[in-house]
Amino acid sequence: MIINFKDIGRNLGKDERTIANYFEYLEQGMLVKFLFNYRASPVATMRKLKKVYFNTPNLIFALNRSDIMPEVLENVVAVKLDAKYFYRNSYEVDFIKENGELSAIEVKLEAKKLKQLKKLCSDKSFLGKIKNKYIVDMEKECIEEGIKIIPVWKFLLDIE
Repeated sequence: MIINFKDIGRNLGKDERTIANYFEYLEQGMLVKFLFNYRASPVATMRKLKKVYFNTPNLIFALNRSDIMPEVLENVVAVKLDAKYFYRNSYEVDFIKENGELSAIEVKLEAKKLKQLKKLCSDKSFLGKIKNKYIVDMEKECIEEGIKIIPVWKFLLDIE
């Protein structure tokens, strides 16, 4: 989930720096993990809004919502990937992984939504830089338009 310390502070009547400190304590306690909005400049990356994920998906169930499967699935993939980045501009890609080359990963309950990854690959700042494109889906397995769709169970077991 995208985290905005200023909005949370305003809602709770606290300063945004206090809220940022609270989240830093949660991170140091290994309860949450931050992902940064991928940019070419490290300074720009730090200034942008961040995403936060629980280090264990069990904590998501404390939210007590009825339809939490999308959040659970995305959280489990975030923990498995140990990714540092996501991308959000006019569209959002769940994870950007750097391992000498860039990989883009989207988590979907239905694999038929290729739009975000296609936008990223056609973005002028990413042209030719994204080497691997994945969608982690509940069940489907195939390759569509150069995007590899992997069922979540296979992804979690590192079977490709």
